[in-house]
Amino acid sequence: MSLAISASFESEHYIAVDSAISFVVNGISYRNTEQQMFDKLKVLDGEAYFFSGDRDLCINTYKIFENQTDRSFDTLLSIAKENYKKNADNGDRVAIMKYGFDDEGRATIQAMDDSNWDTHPPFLYYGDPKITYIAYGAQKKEAIQELKKVKKQEDPRSPSFYIPIFEAVSNEGVGESIRLFHLTPGKWGMSNIIPLNETKEIRKAAYSDISKIKKMNTFVGSGSNAFPVSINGEGDGMKKFDSNNPIDPSMAGENMSGVGFMSKPNGSYDMLYFSSNYGRERSMKLNDDGISVISENGQFVAKSKDFNFIVDQGTYKIGLANGTVFEVSPSGVSMDVIGNINIKATGTITMNGQRINLN
Repeated sequence: MSLAISASFESEHYIAVDSAISFVVNGISYRNTEQQMFDKLKVLDGEAYFFSGDRDLCINTYKIFENQTDRSFDTLLSIAKENYKKNADNGDRVAIMKYGFDDEGRATIQAMDDSNWDTHPPFLYYGDPKITYIAYGAQKKEAIQELKKVKKQEDPRSPSFYIPIFEAVSNEGVGESIRLFHLTPGKWGMSNIIPLNETKEIRKAAYSDISKIKKMNTFVGSGSNAFPVSINGEGDGMKKFDSNNPIDPSMAGENMSGVGFMSKPNGSYDMLYFSSNYGRERSMKLNDDGISVISENGQFVAKSKDFNFIVDQGTYKIGLANGTVFEVSPSGVSMDVIGNINIKATGTITMNGQRINLN
């Protein structure tokens, strides 16, 4: 997530943006300690575009937008909506804001997020002789309260105005450091990176390390079609899911071989394991209409003191891929054998029937 705090004059913007990037594992948020590769505020043609929310969605939205000849906010919003519709996972958020100028050089601000972009018009600000303060993104409500404390004490054209606000509201997804941008219709500039003195305890980890966990509970799919999945083990990385897999197309790219899964899609409860190196399926699926067991290209061994296999009013059938079938049904027993039948006994073979036909 990201936070932008701005002070806009009639024809200029001062915008402070933090650098923290976070991720969530098992419902717990962490500050990512790995080197970051995306600036949360981008300047194109003298106007600034701020992104908050899921990192990948923000990056993809900006990459598409920067290649457009039409740099209007409507274009940015349209791209963000389409990208969100195609790629967002359950719980992902996106917020966008444009700091620009109209044809007369007045400062303008336009903003929107995924929570209401289908039902409400974008927020719109036009330059005012009075200073207008705006906090947008993660922790914005808390930032507004802190902003009220400092706006009469500090000059918003100085980084010292913004530092105590960010330090007060910092968490895993907001803070670390800030940079102050200054935009006018003719030019723009930015300060050096300014580290923050964060006094509260913040969970920090490298995403590449903590993502290698032994068990993770998550959801796959999207919207009303999402369902829970428990992932057990890291896998050996030899084979990954493609979009045509037994769990869900959204699992494409995840480790497959050497990983166990418990999933609860609609109409089924499934236990799956994919063999090391080759990713061959071993599974048991409890479906609404029955139970299926798969041991792809492997053995199936059942061992017990007693083994009772009882079919209630149906058919019991054992077969081979070559067409050989042994079938027990309420009407009797039949065998259709492709090949020879060999019978060997150390004792007596007894055949007893009302009639015996040998052909």
